[in-house]
Amino acid sequence: LAYAVTLDQIARLEIRLAQYEKAEEKIAKALSILEQERKDEEDVIHLVRALETQAKLYAIKGLFDDAEASLNRSKKLVRRASATSGQNDLSATEELASLYIALGDYSQTEKELEILINDYRDRYGASSSRLINPTVNEGRLKLIQGDYTEAEKVARRANELAVNIYGERSTKTSPTYFLLGEIYASIGDFDKAEDNIERALNIEIERFGRQHIDVANALLQLALVKFHNGENKKEVEQLMVEAKEIIAQKLGTSNPRYAEALKSLAKVYIADRRYKEAFNALEQSERIWISRVGRRNNINAASIYTLTGDIYYHQRDFEKAEELYNRSKRLYEKFFSRNHPEYVKVQSKLSKVYYMEGDSRKSKQFIDDALAAYKNFIEDYFPALSEGEKAKFWNTIRPDFEFYNTLALEQSREKPELIGDLFDNTLITKALLLNSSIKVRQRIMNSNDEGIKAKYLDWQERKEFLTKVLSMSMEQITENGIDPVALAAEVEQLEKELSESSELFSQSSKDRKVTWNNIKKVLKPNEVAVEMIRFRHFDHTFTDSVVYAALYMKNDMLMPQVILMRNGKDLENKFFKFYRNSIIYQIEDRYSYHNYWGPLRNVVGETSTIYLSCDGVFNQINLEAIPTGDGKYVIDNSNIILVSNTKDIFLRRTRTFRVQEEKEALMFGNPEFYLTAAANKTISPLPGTEKEVKELQQLLKEQGWNINAYTETLASEDQVKDLDNPKVFHVATHGFFTPKEEIDAEEEILMEGNANAQNPLLRTGLLLTGAGDLLEKTTYNYNIKSGILTAYEAMNLNLDQTELVVLSACETGLGELAVGEGVYGLQRAFMVAGAKTLIMSMFKVDDEATQKLMIKFYTNWLKTGNKRDSFVAAKKELRNEYRDPIYWGAFIMIGLD
Repeated sequence: LAYAVTLDQIARLEIRLAQYEKAEEKIAKALSILEQERKDEEDVIHLVRALETQAKLYAIKGLFDDAEASLNRSKKLVRRASATSGQNDLSATEELASLYIALGDYSQTEKELEILINDYRDRYGASSSRLINPTVNEGRLKLIQGDYTEAEKVARRANELAVNIYGERSTKTSPTYFLLGEIYASIGDFDKAEDNIERALNIEIERFGRQHIDVANALLQLALVKFHNGENKKEVEQLMVEAKEIIAQKLGTSNPRYAEALKSLAKVYIADRRYKEAFNALEQSERIWISRVGRRNNINAASIYTLTGDIYYHQRDFEKAEELYNRSKRLYEKFFSRNHPEYVKVQSKLSKVYYMEGDSRKSKQFIDDALAAYKNFIEDYFPALSEGEKAKFWNTIRPDFEFYNTLALEQSREKPELIGDLFDNTLITKALLLNSSIKVRQRIMNSNDEGIKAKYLDWQERKEFLTKVLSMSMEQITENGIDPVALAAEVEQLEKELSESSELFSQSSKDRKVTWNNIKKVLKPNEVAVEMIRFRHFDHTFTDSVVYAALYMKNDMLMPQVILMRNGKDLENKFFKFYRNSIIYQIEDRYSYHNYWGPLRNVVGETSTIYLSCDGVFNQINLEAIPTGDGKYVIDNSNIILVSNTKDIFLRRTRTFRVQEEKEALMFGNPEFYLTAAANKTISPLPGTEKEVKELQQLLKEQGWNINAYTETLASEDQVKDLDNPKVFHVATHGFFTPKEEIDAEEEILMEGNANAQNPLLRTGLLLTGAGDLLEKTTYNYNIKSGILTAYEAMNLNLDQTELVVLSACETGLGELAVGEGVYGLQRAFMVAGAKTLIMSMFKVDDEATQKLMIKFYTNWLKTGNKRDSFVAAKKELRNEYRDPIYWGAFIMIGLD
C-alpha cells in the first residue's frame, strides 16, 4: 500500500514536470495495487487520490471521457469515506470544473464552480489558497462567456490571493497572470496582455525549463498577442512552431493542445496568404477535436470554421465562406447567446459576405445586429475600463462601424433614413473616449460621496506621480525604491473603480442617449448641425480610398442628409499642403474653398450658424481662414461653431452646467525657458507674451477680476498644476508636438519600450519655465524634471468649472489624428480636464499680432458676455491691421457659449 501511495505521489510530480509517459506508467501500477488493497476507509482515500491523478493525466492528454469517468468514480468513493479522513472531498469537483471548460460544457462548469467556491470559502475563509485555482477557472469561464468586466475582476482577485500567499514568482501565481493576459488580449489591450503573459512564461521557464507543456501554452498565447498587435510575423511564427514542437514531443500530434497550436499557426498563414498551409492546419485541428469530443457538441470547432471561412472570403469564394461562417455562428449561438462577442464577430463577417454577393438587405440586417451588440458592449464595458483600455477596445470594434458607412451610404438613395442611422452612430461613437472621461470626472466631483471623491484625489495624485516615474531612468527608479509596474497597476485599478462607481451618479444609459431627432428639435431656424466623418471605402477589404461625409441636419428637415467628398486622400495630402503653404508663405490659396468649404457652403448657405464636429484633416484646418475669392474669407459670411460632438448642442440647451462664478483668472506668459547657461538656446523667448499677460491683467482687474499672473521663472509647470477651477486659464507660450520618428534613436533604445514613446499625449504639450534645459537632456521623457506640461498631465488639471481655457501659443492644436476622435493632443486633454470652451492655435503665430488679438477678444467679451461673438469680432478687427490669415487665422474656438 505504501508503495502504491508513493507511486501516486511521484506520478503527480511527474505530471507537473510534464513527464507524462513516466507518470502514466506509475499511476497504472498504483491503481492496480490500490484496487486490490482496498480494506478500510483510509485505503479508499488513497484510491480516490490516485483516480484524481489519473483524471488529471487523461485531461492533459485530451482523453476527456476517460478523465470524466475517473473523476465521477472518485466523487462517489469520497462520499463514502469518513469526513475525518483528511481528504479534500472537493478536489474531484475542482478537476471536473477544469475538465468541463475544456469540453465546452459551460453550464456544468458554472454549477461545479459555484459549489466549489462557496464551500471552500465557508470552510477555509476568503483568503484560503484553495480558492486560487477555482477562482482562475471562474475567470476563464467569464472570459469565454464574453463578460470581460467580470472576468477581469475575478482574475485580479485570484492574482491578489496568489501573490499574497505564494509571492509574485510562484508557479501558483503564473496561471493568474496568464488569465489576465488573455483577458487584456480580448479587449485589444495587447501591450498589457503581453506583459502579463511574459510574466507567466518567465515563471514557468525559471521553474521547469523551456521544454514544458505550460511553457508551450504561454509561448502560444504570447505569439497570438504579438500577432494581433501587428508585430513581426516571422518571429510570431517561430514562437508558435516552438510551442507546437514542445506539445508534439510531450503529448503527441493528436492532442487538443496540438490542435490549438495548429489553429494559431493558421492565423499567421492566412495573414501571409499561405492558404494551402492554413487549410491543412485547420483540417488537422478539426480532426483532432472531433476525435476527442465528437462533431455535434464541439464549441472548439467554431473558431476553426471562422478561420476557414476567412480563407474562402479572401479567395472570394463567398458561397463557401458563408457556409463556414454560418456553421460557426450556430455553434456560438448554441453554447452562448447572440450577444456573445464571438457570435457578433461572425455576424459582422457574414455581413461583408452578403455585401460582396450583392445581397444588400441581408448585409444590412447582419451589420445592424452586430452594431447593436457593440453599442451594448460600450454601455456595459466602458464604465469599468481605464482610459487606455477604452481606446484599445474601441479600436477592435471601430472597423465595423467604418464598414457600415460604406454600406449605408450606398443604400441611402433608396433608403434615405439610413443617413439618420449614420448620424446616430456618429453621435454614439465620435469623441467617445473624450466624452466618457468627461462624464466620469463630472459625476465624481459633483457627487456627495466623500469616499469616491477621496479615491478620485488619490487617483489624481498617483497618476501624476506615474507620469514622472514613466520617464525616470532605471537608476533613479531603483534609488527611490519605486515599483513602476505596481504603481501603474494601482493607478489603472483606481481609475476603473472610479469609472465604474461613477455610474451610480448618472441616469440610465437609455435616458442619456441622444439622437439626431433630439438635436433637430433644439436647433433654431437658420442653424445647421454638421457631423463630419472620415472613413476608408470598403470593397472586399478596406481600400486606401478615403471618403469624408458631412452629415447635416436643420430643424425644418425630415431627416439628416449627406454631402460626400470622395477625394479624402487629396484633402489630407496635396490640398492640405496647399492650404498650409498659402497661409505660411502668404500666397494665393486657389484650392481650399473648392475642396474644403465649397461642398458645405452649397447646402448650408453662407449665413447659417454651423455647429461643426470635425474629423480627420478638418481638425487641422481653420475653415474661417479660407478665402472666398472676392477679397473676403469664410469668417465674413458664415458663423462656424466647432464642437467635439453635435450632441453637445442638445445637452447644453437642455441641461445646466456648473461654471465658476467667481471672477478669477490665472495667466501665464513668457516663461524663462533656460535656467542654466545652455550652449545652444533653440527655443526663442516670448517677451510679447509677458506684455500680453500684463495688459490682460490690467484689463480684467478694472472689471473686478481677481488675477494671478505668472511670468518668467514663476511661469512654472508646478504652478500650473496647482490651479483649482479658475473661471479663466490663459497660457501664452510655445506648444510642441514630437512625432515618434523624431525621437533620438539612441534614447529610444535606452527607453526599452517606455510608454512615453508610444503615447501621443506624452509627446505633446506646453513649454514652461526650464523647458529648454529639459529638451537639451531628452527628446522623449519630458517628466525627468519640471518644465513641460504634457497633454497627459493637462488631463488631470482641475478645470471642471472653468469657463474658458486660452492656449495663446504656437501650434497648440497639433497632435496625432485618430479617426473619430479628432486631434489627439492638447485639444483633447483640456476638454477632458473639464474646460467648457477652448481657444487654441493651429500653426505658428506672430507674437505681436497674437497679443493684440487676445486684448481685443477679452475687451469684447467683458462688454458682451458672449465668447464666440467676441472672438470673431476680435479677428475681424485685427484684419484691419494684419490682413493675411497667418496673423489671425491660426486661432480656433472649440465649445459652446
